Amino acid sequence: MLHHTGAIWEAIDAAAGLVAPGGRLWIALYHRTRQSGRSLRTKRLYGSLPRPGKLLFRGAYAAAKIAKSVVVRRRLPALRGAYDTRGMNWWRDIEDWLGGLPYEVSSPGEVLDRLRPKGFQLERLRDAIGESGNDVYLFRRST
Repeated sequence: MLHHTGAIWEAIDAAAGLVAPGGRLWIALYHRTRQSGRSLRTKRLYGSLPRPGKLLFRGAYAAAKIAKSVVVRRRLPALRGAYDTRGMNWWRDIEDWLGGLPYEVSSPGEVLDRLRPKGFQLERLRDAIGESGNDVYLFRRST
């Protein structure tokens, strides 16, 4: 959730400050991509709309996601009864993503540059691949 605070670097510093020597810090942050600016503009537009406009916008966004799945994956996405790892159905996940402000992104280099001087060593990194994914980091603080 650090990427939804509106102050990502201060939030990372605060979380890091709670880690004891030898302790671990596990964080997931939105990966900076070429589409990050577009994603932020989309979220801001959605957030500025009245409730009926949000419903129409969400429908258009959902239709575009379905069309993309058909064209790219050559299949319809699983819509009915499909829950993601966070327990949300497909429609709710779209609403959650569109309404997710503040929205901040980072790159692995930025995160490493921020935490290494504080005594953190990277133990594991799962890079996000694709639009709006999370980089998942596991750091250990030196003793």
